[in-house]
Amino acid sequence: MEEYWEKRLPGYMEGTSEPIEYLGWEGYPTRKHKYRVDDGKTAEVIMCNADSKQLARWVVTACLEAKGSAEPKYTDKLCHQIMDASGAQYPVAGIVLEDMDGEQAIYPFRDGVTVRISGIENGAKKQPTEEEITLALDPRLHLYGL
Repeated sequence: MEEYWEKRLPGYMEGTSEPIEYLGWEGYPTRKHKYRVDDGKTAEVIMCNADSKQLARWVVTACLEAKGSAEPKYTDKLCHQIMDASGAQYPVAGIVLEDMDGEQAIYPFRDGVTVRISGIENGAKKQPTEEEITLALDPRLHLYGL
């Protein structure tokens, strides 16, 4: 199981990455990524990504609890679902640029979920401004759901 994840875990967000303490996430291995996507847009996001050992433990535990078995027919399916859904990447806060029909679009995240933040247009296909990036990273900001 660990081998599966070691081969597939991406080097998320090509660019610079540094450890960071983030309000509400103290003690977790959070990292701030400044990255660039293929069309030249840049953004920043704080990630908390599990390593291959932790992902393997979670998958086996989930399958044992849900199915009573860690047979490959269960673990393989769950691993594929995780990769399809998120690539095993967890954005804590910031802007994730998503490919939408060949153009990168802005989506702010909090705790692994896309959110709306006043002052940021979700799905805008433009370079996020410094103000938008700062808003998306601010842990004290009041958010409202989608």
